[in-house]
Amino acid sequence: MIEKLTKEQEALCPVYVKKWVEIGFSTEQASDEEMINAMKKVYQCGGVNPPEKIFVVDSPFECLVGAYIYKNNLKFKNLKSKIEAIKEQIKKKKLSLDLIKKESSNFVYGQHEASWLAFYDFFRMFNIPGLEKLDGLNEMAKYCNWGLCYDTVCFVSRKPESIKRNIRGQLHCENGPALRYKDGFAIWRLNGITIPKKWILTPPEEMDPIEILKEENVEVREELIKKIGMNNFYEKTGAKEIDTWDIVIEDKHLHYSLIMLNLGTEIGEIPYLKMESPSLAGVYHIEPVAKHIRTAKEAFEFRVRRKTLPFSAN
Repeated sequence: MIEKLTKEQEALCPVYVKKWVEIGFSTEQASDEEMINAMKKVYQCGGVNPPEKIFVVDSPFECLVGAYIYKNNLKFKNLKSKIEAIKEQIKKKKLSLDLIKKESSNFVYGQHEASWLAFYDFFRMFNIPGLEKLDGLNEMAKYCNWGLCYDTVCFVSRKPESIKRNIRGQLHCENGPALRYKDGFAIWRLNGITIPKKWILTPPEEMDPIEILKEENVEVREELIKKIGMNNFYEKTGAKEIDTWDIVIEDKHLHYSLIMLNLGTEIGEIPYLKMESPSLAGVYHIEPVAKHIRTAKEAFEFRVRRKTLPFSAN
């Protein structure tokens, strides 16, 4: 039993972290042969014969389309053109996206299994029996992105062509996709938060703060306000600070403001609680409160009751 690492072994931890972070975020494209051989090894290490048909596709979405073709007993001849035809049907809403997404829970994540494969890779130095069964997944992580594996067929995606991150390593791009594949399939994120494509492509000066406030997801709303800028947000909504209040929560001093936002002639003025993030200095988000509230403390207490947070205001 391993009870403690030596100093030499501890010194290797950053080496393994670096290795697997690079694997997880790699955009280096492998050959079709390397990808197919890696997937064969996944089957073999699992004690299963690999299928004769292993198809390399351009994105995880194309894996799902391939699985749809397989599940509906369609022929694989001219697979690429069939995939494109089905994608066009989805785009034109002639085919439900839900039908395509049915197999999404069956993915093997390839390079995105890096977080846990790194752990077991580190302990190979101790010659622990059984770790060789992960050789296939290690090979897949090195050469492939996501894949769907069946008895008689396998679909495996190439790695993304581009990945953009912020200084904290989170997926982030303010004017385009944070992660993009060869076929155009993309993920749109700000600071790790999934954001609708329309907001990413809209320049800050053209963003409508009233539409931002309609966004129900607090994290999305926070990112959109950060993008437009708090000063611009205030200016466009005619915001007025009504009251302020400070409180200490878990040894952190937080500042709260009650602001009044003008949401147009139909809605009028609505009070919002402006809150500083307890984990990220200088980051704020806002939430609407009851119309009768006129102090920041009342607004905070209103939010506590509504969110049932594990603390109360004095």
